[in-house]
Amino acid sequence: MKKKTTEFHEAWGTVYLNGEYIPANEAKLSFNDLGFTKGDAVFDVTRTFNHKPFKLKEHIQRLYKSLKYVRIDPGLTEKDSEEISLELIKRNRHLIEDNDDFWIIQRVTRGVFPSSFPENLDNPPSPTVYICCSPINFDFASLYKEGRKLVTVSIKHVPHECVDPRVKHQSRLNFILAFLDAQQKDAQAWPLLLDLDGNISEPWGSNFLFVSKGSIFTSTSRTSLEGVTKGTVFELAEELGISVIEGNFTPYDVYNADEAFTTATSYEIQPVCSLDGIKIGDKIPGPITSKLIKSLSKKVGVDIIEQAMSHLNKEERSNIDGWILKEMLIFGNK
Repeated sequence: MKKKTTEFHEAWGTVYLNGEYIPANEAKLSFNDLGFTKGDAVFDVTRTFNHKPFKLKEHIQRLYKSLKYVRIDPGLTEKDSEEISLELIKRNRHLIEDNDDFWIIQRVTRGVFPSSFPENLDNPPSPTVYICCSPINFDFASLYKEGRKLVTVSIKHVPHECVDPRVKHQSRLNFILAFLDAQQKDAQAWPLLLDLDGNISEPWGSNFLFVSKGSIFTSTSRTSLEGVTKGTVFELAEELGISVIEGNFTPYDVYNADEAFTTATSYEIQPVCSLDGIKIGDKIPGPITSKLIKSLSKKVGVDIIEQAMSHLNKEERSNIDGWILKEMLIFGNK
């Protein structure tokens, strides 16, 4: 029997660290690494479908754009990083079941330096490059049917004048504080951050989109990460003849939307059932969200909802069915 995992972690299987493929439990970082002491690092995450990476090139291209912005030279080409990622999938494939899939995670720090920061950036330390696979735990499975609760929080998104939101950097403190804020309001809710002007920015680790009168609306890259999955939704929408509008939108627009969803590498597309306790739409997932999920499933060759649901036990699936029935009785969902 292949080893199963129920927790997200990286200390698993074979990893790549600074030029070597080694067992994960032998991978070590210095406590003087700037990624640890200063959060001076960038990263990206890809996932597989049927054990084949989806849009790996696009994720690595985004990683290298982030590296260029923060002025870190990883000492590897984009092709090198792609080949290492593919090699790790091959080396770890035997550790997961046929119905499982991987995250592929690339992290690059500025490297080890004994003082608080390199005094001479013309002679920077060697970067730390860490790439690994980790089995997707599918703990988000129920949210395809229940929908994700979002709440706006007091913590604002870092303004683009400080750090460009297109950079996927390691410092997540504002998102962690936002999560803690959201948990105080609703233990089951996820934070939706606003910018300093009160416009929708993004949730933690995902992009936010909503549907109104048959069109999809979402924030621009001035206030949110340019998500690879969000870009995939744009492609699917064009194929389906659905217009996509980027701009500045407030919670008012979402409260009055017909449906809403988030996008992320792990779960791809997932419906949102409410914002600040206000129910969005009449059905979870909404009709356009459902079309997008079905189109994406066809593109990747995996029923993404059924794959996730297959990792739930009978009791967990029964609880979801009971929740859906309750919603139908209360809101008249068809």
